[in-house]
Order: sequence, then C-alpha cells, then structure tokens
Amino acid sequence: MISYDYRFIFVHNSRTGGSGLERLAGMPETSDPRTAGTGNTDFSGKHRMFADFYQCYPKEFFRFFKFTIIRNPYDRMVSAWLWRCTIVKDHDCSLKEFVSKKPKRWSYQTRLKLDHLDFAASIAMFDYVARFETLHENIKFICNTVGLDYSKYKHYNKTQHGPYWKYYDDETIELVTNRFKEDIEYFGYRFGA
Repeated sequence: MISYDYRFIFVHNSRTGGSGLERLAGMPETSDPRTAGTGNTDFSGKHRMFADFYQCYPKEFFRFFKFTIIRNPYDRMVSAWLWRCTIVKDHDCSLKEFVSKKPKRWSYQTRLKLDHLDFAASIAMFDYVARFETLHENIKFICNTVGLDYSKYKHYNKTQHGPYWKYYDDETIELVTNRFKEDIEYFGYRFGA
C-alpha cells in the first residue's frame, strides 16, 4: 500500500499483522489502477509485489518511508493454512498439502513480496524491516515514524493456534525449508525458534 497522507510505502506480506496498519492509515482494501496491469498484483491489490511499487511509484519510492513486516516462514505457513481452512472452509487440506501444492489463487499467502528483484538488494531498499515476532514493538516504531496513532492499532485476521511446530512432520519441515531457504537464511530463522 502507498499512503500519501503519511508518506509511506508498505509492502504487505500476508499473515504479518499488516491489515491493522492499513486500516489505521485509512486505506481501503482495493486495487490501485497503476499496479493492476503489471502482472504482479494479486488479492485485490492488498498484497502487492515489491516490484509493483518500484515500477509504478518511482518518485514516491525514493522519497517515502518504505517498510515491510516479515515472519518466520514455518509459523507463517501454519497461519496461512489455518486462515485458508477458516475462510474457504477447506478442512480436508493438510498443512503438507497446502505447502506442497501451492495453488495459484493462494500463492500470495505463501511467498514474500520480493520475488521479482534480487533478494538482498530488495531488502536493502527498505528503510525498515519489521519482524512479526516483535510485532507491537515494531508497529509502535512505524507509527511513531510516519505519524500514526499506535494506541489505535488493532491486529486483525488473527488465526488461533498452538505452537506452530506441533503442526509439522519431517517432510513438511523440509518442504518449507526448501521453499523459503533464502529468507530463512537471510533473516536467521530456524524451525522451533
């Protein structure tokens, strides 16, 4: 999302607590016509790719505060899978099937938004990379930086589940590890931590 009122660009990875920020900034969950034809836009524009902003907002890209929120991929996949089970009522799909099949319409749930640029170079272009694991501390920093009222932040669309590692077997761990190898290594994530 891009906010002209608060002068920021937020690359919203799914299942990272970002909907609350979008609502706090007063942003509707609709597509932006500038990114609609790029081929990278998905999920009504809410989860746009990093390249969309770079391509469609060149002036703002270098002037506005740019941030994203990341999450341990093992935890994020459990949240994405449970969210799908709740919204789509697809209770027959196991976590292993969800991770391995990666159906196209759910692909925004299972990838970071950096796919179209070099990973390390993409990260370096952000002014701030927040971690879901310390969400409220990071949201407070973002709000203070851009002028939003942190006291009004609410975390929407939470999934209720136990520790993510209880949902995994060895094969599913390997699937997620291979699929998210770059971000696991770059951000120092590991299973069970």
